[in-house]
Amino acid sequence: PPPPPASRRSPGVADVAVDFSSWDIPLDRLQAYVEIFEGAERMDWSYLSADEGRELFERSGLPHEDLGHIWSLSDMDGDGRLSLQEFACAMHLISQRRAG
Repeated sequence: PPPPPASRRSPGVADVAVDFSSWDIPLDRLQAYVEIFEGAERMDWSYLSADEGRELFERSGLPHEDLGHIWSLSDMDGDGRLSLQEFACAMHLISQRRAG
């Protein structure tokens, strides 16, 4: 069947104006996150385990509940550890949460 008229369609991605600028990680912050990741004591050079991450993230002063939620959002593949990309995402979320 043909698609419904535009007036009866649900809005699609192209129809919704969203400002994603607060989700962009500025280059200087990304570089800082890379340095933190590379300088962290960890067993596997390519990942940060939950125990290793807990120590770093607790320095933020955020409640454990918030940090657990941030970990869950950032651990995109659900393997219980963070790659560099996932770590950068977590650090950015922590920064955004601290900023309010």
